[in-house]
Amino acid sequence: MRSRRSKNPTSEKKKQKTRNSFSSSSPLLLLPLFFPPSSLSLFPSIPSSHSTHPPSRYKKLTNAQRSGLNQIPNRRFTLWWSPTINRANVYVGFQVQLDLTGVFMHGKIPTLKISLIQIFRAHLWQKIHESVVMDLCQVFDQELDALEVETVQKETIHPRKSYKMNSSCADVLLFAAHRWPVCRPSLLADSGDAHDQRAVAKWWLDVQLRWGDFDSHDVERYARAKFLDYTTDAMSIYPSPAGALVAIDLAYNAHSAYGNWFPGAKPLLQQAMAKIMKASPALYVLRERIRKGLQLYSSEPTEPYLSSQNYGELFSNQVRKGGELVSE
Repeated sequence: MRSRRSKNPTSEKKKQKTRNSFSSSSPLLLLPLFFPPSSLSLFPSIPSSHSTHPPSRYKKLTNAQRSGLNQIPNRRFTLWWSPTINRANVYVGFQVQLDLTGVFMHGKIPTLKISLIQIFRAHLWQKIHESVVMDLCQVFDQELDALEVETVQKETIHPRKSYKMNSSCADVLLFAAHRWPVCRPSLLADSGDAHDQRAVAKWWLDVQLRWGDFDSHDVERYARAKFLDYTTDAMSIYPSPAGALVAIDLAYNAHSAYGNWFPGAKPLLQQAMAKIMKASPALYVLRERIRKGLQLYSSEPTEPYLSSQNYGELFSNQVRKGGELVSE
């Protein structure tokens, strides 16, 4: 009888070294992965909620049942690596837009398509757009006097506007109490703007959603390109020569804006977008669906999310002691 070969200690050391280097991965390693939109802070402390190996009770399944179980980890793997797999540089010349979303499929990847359809079911893409626009309207409504705004108007748009990628229009229109001087077009993160351009009586805001990938996830570059495209083409109609375009990359959980700014508009929008990206209910639904698709959970304690059930309790002067509400 042949004796079994002993394990090579050198290969075992290499495997262990690989495991250690992966567990201490830096955030740069996560760029090709579908990690930023899950809104989880630490990668090594996020174990999967299910093992990819089926338990022993599944060993007596038929081939059809076993292949069905194998689709689950495959779908999860494809979704995790989707920013790297689903991009134009991999599948050249093939591009199809998923229905009711702004997601483009660059190849025939049925498992990824199923995952994305489940994530954006029930018109979630359109609801995220509507939620962000309404939040921005409320922000400007609260600062009417400080910004010298007479009226904040939510524009009537086509239901498909949020995922129509070849033309656009304004989502929010501000009317000035007095005419505003505006600056030259600049990014939301830029500073030192000189408001030396011709004064305007109206200023618009256009909210654009996108789904980036590993090759194109520079949201600042995207915002600038879309602003220049839409303000110069014949299909897009804006009510004023001055305005700004807000771009939100749902795949990379990032945002930016580019346009003409009147005094006070840029710092207000910076603060507003930071809060919206963190606390928007529609974006919360998106992140929960992505976590469920990736089967991820965080080891950190989670705060109770604001809902119609706990709204009154969170904002009242009462505390719960022993199951009863007691006034402070």
